[in-house]
Amino acid sequence: MERSPFLPLPEGMVIGQVEIAEAQLTVEVISTQPCARCPSCGSPSDHVHCQYQRTVHDVPCGGRRVVLRLCVRKFFCRVPTCHRKVFAERLPDLVQPWARVSNRLLEELKALGLAASAQVNERLAPRLGMKVKAPTLLRYIRAIPPPADTSVRVLGIDDFAMKRGDCYGTILVNIEKSKPLNLLPDRTAEAVLP
Repeated sequence: MERSPFLPLPEGMVIGQVEIAEAQLTVEVISTQPCARCPSCGSPSDHVHCQYQRTVHDVPCGGRRVVLRLCVRKFFCRVPTCHRKVFAERLPDLVQPWARVSNRLLEELKALGLAASAQVNERLAPRLGMKVKAPTLLRYIRAIPPPADTSVRVLGIDDFAMKRGDCYGTILVNIEKSKPLNLLPDRTAEAVLP
């Protein structure tokens, strides 16, 4: 089986066989790349040491969980000064090193995590054919890089009471984006001015 519109694979990967069960599809994915680059020194190698199978969960299809059984090869590094003698090929377009979920499933889980709480998603994900625990989902969300800082053109400044009549603070807001930028511990001019 070469390529499938239901499971788009990166260039250099093909589907070997598919096992269909009641609740799960297991898809064997084989790498056909002629060589791989050593992650330490970056030199290419086509000298295969061995191969092993790696299991990765993917986005569900037709209400069934999808498990990718990756046939990953290990290569000898041909550079004598490199500290790695043997390395596994990397498949960054499909899955990150040591990850148990594909890049596609990771993006779906992050989108779920940003839409609702982790506890709700832990209960909802199995109904969508995915499986995730709340702490894992929180770890995925925390790994999302913050958006690039842009200059603020219109800044809003207001004070608020942390404890009414006793303790006040200042909030700085980007008015154009309606996003809070910072909370200052008091409402003095010295706290606002750099």
